[in-house]
Amino acid sequence: MFPDMLSFRQRQKWARLNPAFTFENLAVHDGNIEATGVARNFIADPLKYSPLIIYGSSGSGKTYLLHAIGNALAARDPKLRIRCQTSQEFYQHYTGYINKNRNSDFYRYYFNLDVILTDDIQWLQDDEDAQETFFLTMGALAADGKHIAMALDKASPETEWDFSYAKSFLESCEFVSISSKGASLVW
Repeated sequence: MFPDMLSFRQRQKWARLNPAFTFENLAVHDGNIEATGVARNFIADPLKYSPLIIYGSSGSGKTYLLHAIGNALAARDPKLRIRCQTSQEFYQHYTGYINKNRNSDFYRYYFNLDVILTDDIQWLQDDEDAQETFFLTMGALAADGKHIAMALDKASPETEWDFSYAKSFLESCEFVSISSKGASLVW
């Protein structure tokens, strides 16, 4: 189930981390300097900054930072069980287990992880079942000391979540914004 005997590169692939997305390769600029600092703090002390939500508009570098966090944690402690996913993949994973009547296997899988990195949580906004499953699961994982970082593709964290479990979980999160302001593309 878990890649305990795999090489570092194999573990990155299992965790679904892009090996090119590292802090060493990151171009720091005005729009991402604060988010980069908070991401580095998350690595240094994940429990203090977890759950972390990086928010900003599309293309601002949220996904990159999630992968950089995962790669840095994996390099620091190769025994960590890390999973990087989108919120849609999380929910598909959940429904796959539920459809097979394997609810306990789903929860066992997530509770055996150390670090959960979830991108695009805004996809959950209009689906009550998906929100309930995601936020209740993440809340239980956070209470169990798991390291959780997420990305929200919104210019403001003031996303309208309609359900109390989402609002309750989000009240416990550390938020940091990121933008492409000051970034320059090199061709």
